[in-house]
Amino acid sequence: MNFRIGEGKWVDEIRKVTTKLDPSYWSDFRPVAQDEMERLEQEISRSLPQDFRFFWTEFGAGQFPVRFGGNIYTPEEIFLCCHGPLLMKAGSAAWASDEDQRRFYASRGSFNPNPTKFTSDVLRFEEISLLDLLQIGTDGSCCYHQLFVGESPKPFGYCLLTDDVIADKASSFSDGLRIIFENHFLCLV
Repeated sequence: MNFRIGEGKWVDEIRKVTTKLDPSYWSDFRPVAQDEMERLEQEISRSLPQDFRFFWTEFGAGQFPVRFGGNIYTPEEIFLCCHGPLLMKAGSAAWASDEDQRRFYASRGSFNPNPTKFTSDVLRFEEISLLDLLQIGTDGSCCYHQLFVGESPKPFGYCLLTDDVIADKASSFSDGLRIIFENHFLCLV
């Protein structure tokens, strides 16, 4: 699995790998249009990594086969869940509405619906600001695929946010997708 999304015959390489996992691996996925990506970027005030944009254009968003679990969100789902790391790590569901949390996220904290609860300490997890993570899907086991969308230098490009740690850190979404495939291969054992 040496593909790099956006380079060479990356689509063919991914299809070759995933066909070994399940011939219908991508059957529930639908490509995402450029205008949908641009609208999402405006709504969340974040730029999507180029390799994720290429992936979305070619493969899209959808559910992985049931035996593997999980998914990659649509633009609408990403918008609705952009504050997911806040819910998971700050416990903010009890004291801020989803709408206020999305606005807090999109404003990078300049709009703060509860300054006594959304503090700089609460927003840090493993030396990362939760506002620099963008939830893009789930692994099907209550852990969430994240892209790092903060300022450079970036400590990683992709990770899996769990209850306890930031796991499966990878330098890019391309490398993160390889980890997703490796985890799916483990389901076959």
